[in-house]
Amino acid sequence: MFSHFPDKELIKQKCREMSNNDQNTFSSGTSGTPHIRCSDQFPPAIQERRRKLIPTMIKARQDGKTAYISYDKLIINGQAITVDTVSLAGYS
Repeated sequence: MFSHFPDKELIKQKCREMSNNDQNTFSSGTSGTPHIRCSDQFPPAIQERRRKLIPTMIKARQDGKTAYISYDKLIINGQAITVDTVSLAGYS
């Protein structure tokens, strides 16, 4: 847990750099990529909301749209969608 946001962002950046570095000494998987993961840890309620949004995100990406999850919201082509508004946005 980090008490300062810049510290957290620095660690995440270094993790990405290490995972992109071909010369690190970490064990590699079958694809040759190192086993390095670094992600945010969310409370259980937020994790559940994110889990419910994943199928919609996958469908939007298959339809050629830009989609990603930010905290507990799904962003599709710049439009924020929550668990409560998924059906109103035309996704089910």
